Amino acid sequence: MAGVIGFVGLDQLSLDMAASLLRAGYKVQAFEVQNLLMNEFLKLGGTECFSLREAGKGVAALIVLISHVDQINDIIFGHDSALKGLQKDTVIILHSTVLPSHIQNLEKNLREDGLTTSVVDAYVFKATSELLNGKIMVISSGRSDAISKAYPFLSAMSEKLYTFEGETGAGSKTKLVTELLEGIHLIAAVEAISLGVKAGIHP
Repeated sequence: MAGVIGFVGLDQLSLDMAASLLRAGYKVQAFEVQNLLMNEFLKLGGTECFSLREAGKGVAALIVLISHVDQINDIIFGHDSALKGLQKDTVIILHSTVLPSHIQNLEKNLREDGLTTSVVDAYVFKATSELLNGKIMVISSGRSDAISKAYPFLSAMSEKLYTFEGETGAGSKTKLVTELLEGIHLIAAVEAISLGVKAGIHP
């Protein structure tokens, strides 16, 4: 057995990530309040956890899929937090939509509490290129030791992996830039269609 990976929160993309980890030989456990998502996870062969602490117990990596910074703090530092179940050398992978500064503050707070837990941020998405269409891509960043710990897990759950060693936050910054480009291209496409319709061309 390659090890245990924990998830806090699930969505359709993280179900694909979990499936890849299971195929690679990892045991995968998760805490999720939505029954539909949990049922899909169980069908893949995952193990259900009934608390945050249980989700973090004995894992080599904890993947957090939460989009609000206060919720992330509760998950990691709260009364029944996942942190209380973590081993000292666990790496936390934040697959979350939060500002890079929040990720850096989280890492700082962990260090100030005397914890050796490593933090990596990861922008996870499905590629749309002809070569990798529908495949999972990951852009991640963190200190070199954190990246080294996270690399086997990130590699197992993605078809293409980019890592940036140094300050955490590059993954979140890349997501911000990508979303800006998507918005610009969407507006341009709508304007082009509108112009074509006005010129008498069927949309």
